[in-house]
Amino acid sequence: ELEGARVAVQGFGNVGEAAARLIHEQGGKLVAITDVGGGVANPNGLDPAALKLRLSEHGTIAGAPGTEPIDNAGDVARGSGSIPTPEPGVLKTEDFVKTRSPQIAIN
Repeated sequence: ELEGARVAVQGFGNVGEAAARLIHEQGGKLVAITDVGGGVANPNGLDPAALKLRLSEHGTIAGAPGTEPIDNAGDVARGSGSIPTPEPGVLKTEDFVKTRSPQIAIN
């Protein structure tokens, strides 16, 4: 059950987009999502379908309407849990240490 969980997703490719969509469908609140072009946050929640459209039209989710910009590393700590799904070589051990939130690694 994900109802009420606040989740951040690092990476919005095939795996990250699917994870974000499923979390949203199960009642989780997506509060931060990043991709290679930057990232977005909204404490009230993000709509993964709108971000997927933004990505297809602009090549990044960065700058999506109704969001605030975040960077790709430190700001994923906004959730009560986070799911890193970046390109190989992007995620560093120190990024996990910064978050202080439960991690679900998808590889």
